[in-house]
Amino acid sequence: MNFNLKTQKIQKEKTLAISRLLEWVSANFFQPVIKLVSKERAGGHIKRKYGRAKTPYRRLFESDQLSEEEKEKLTAIYQSLNPAELKKLIKNWIIFTRFIKRKKVKKISV
Repeated sequence: MNFNLKTQKIQKEKTLAISRLLEWVSANFFQPVIKLVSKERAGGHIKRKYGRAKTPYRRLFESDQLSEEEKEKLTAIYQSLNPAELKKLIKNWIIFTRFIKRKKVKKISV
């Protein structure tokens, strides 16, 4: 395999990893989700009841699955984030990755 092709593959893997990380942070800390609480069948209809919309971060924080130390770490991460900056970062990252995909790289033989 050519050295240039290896570096391109590594670059694509890094780009994908950063994209997934940004999406994960955004989804888990700032995008609320409505969970289904119950379903009741009434004749031919199903009546669904939903709970309040909460982010996965808030649901985990309110559960008793975390220790106090873990909650403090999670809170520190949450307080260090800025949703507006994160949105701008994701938007710029998407533009950057599209630019990289369009850019043609010349093959360099070693």
